[in-house]
Amino acid sequence: MNTGTSKAGTNWATLSIEAGPGISQAPLVDFEGRHFINLCAESFLCIGPEDPGLFNNRDNITVANRLIKEMKPGCICATVQPDIGRALDSAINSLFHGKPCIILADNAIRSELMGLCAQKAEHLFTFNHLDNADLALRIKELGKNDHESHNSRLLVITEAVFGGDGRIAELTGLADTASANGAAVVVDDTFGFGLLGPHGAGTIRHYSGYENVAAEIGYAGGALGCNIAYTAFFEPGPARQQDHDRADQAPADKHEAALLVSRLEKLSKDAEPIEQVWEATRYLREGLNAFWFDTGDTHSPITPVVIGGLRESLDFAGRLLDMGIIVQVVRSPVLADNKYGLRLTVTAGHDEDQLETAINAFIVVGRKMGMNLPPSR
Repeated sequence: MNTGTSKAGTNWATLSIEAGPGISQAPLVDFEGRHFINLCAESFLCIGPEDPGLFNNRDNITVANRLIKEMKPGCICATVQPDIGRALDSAINSLFHGKPCIILADNAIRSELMGLCAQKAEHLFTFNHLDNADLALRIKELGKNDHESHNSRLLVITEAVFGGDGRIAELTGLADTASANGAAVVVDDTFGFGLLGPHGAGTIRHYSGYENVAAEIGYAGGALGCNIAYTAFFEPGPARQQDHDRADQAPADKHEAALLVSRLEKLSKDAEPIEQVWEATRYLREGLNAFWFDTGDTHSPITPVVIGGLRESLDFAGRLLDMGIIVQVVRSPVLADNKYGLRLTVTAGHDEDQLETAINAFIVVGRKMGMNLPPSR
């Protein structure tokens, strides 16, 4: 993804490198005397500060494992992991006992996850974005010659909330299709964990339940701002029937585990930060829709804005950057019909004045670029 470049030559890469670490999680960015409203923020909930004693008084990795397990009905085992790659490793190793597997992935999963799938699969195939009928067709094609040996090694991977367009997978149909054909399902809930479901339990609990989902993985940075991942298992496969608590776990950072524990415990007592994110998202989306901006079919705090071509999208993002608004450019298959556009995220730390400033900037840039927008309010 790209944020475009302003006329002054400033771009997101420059901001990220020169303004220091943690910038991507901040709702506001100060750089070279200028203030930027960050609509690419990665830490939605802005929870803190932490209790200093939290980092010394208990085994936070064990506590984190327990908290994640308790959040997800039917979970038999959960383990925190250093990163999403290790989380995926844990799922694959446990499901296939270290043997090679064939991965069939939604073609719009984020590039990081697709790259990991390519590294870890014996063969990687894709199916059309959010198209369970195409998934069924692909599974049948893979199993034509040797149904049992292929499908017993087949892993279907999807995001629950797609990081590019904010759309949510129809997980019940996907999991039923895979299960009926002997394939296992792993769901990445990086953009749902901490935001959807009771007290942030996640997308699967919020929408469909865990039937026919073998494992869930996720990165806790999206909502909770913790540099740590997790794997949660929902089926007692042969590798775990004897001892569920011995699932593969790589050494996770104890400090990040403590942050995760602190923030999950705060959410269990007070879910207000989640509602603040949703309120800010609704305010931004309704303001853009009122001026005929197309925000797609999103049901998450990720808001896509369809612009058209790549050049127009980069130009739009660059003009917004000139006005102090940071956005990202996304493309097909994240957006349908080979279109390009912008990806916006807000946090519990954005207030109405900042969002109103962003909406007005969209209107100004849209008019300058000749978009057909209604009269001013």
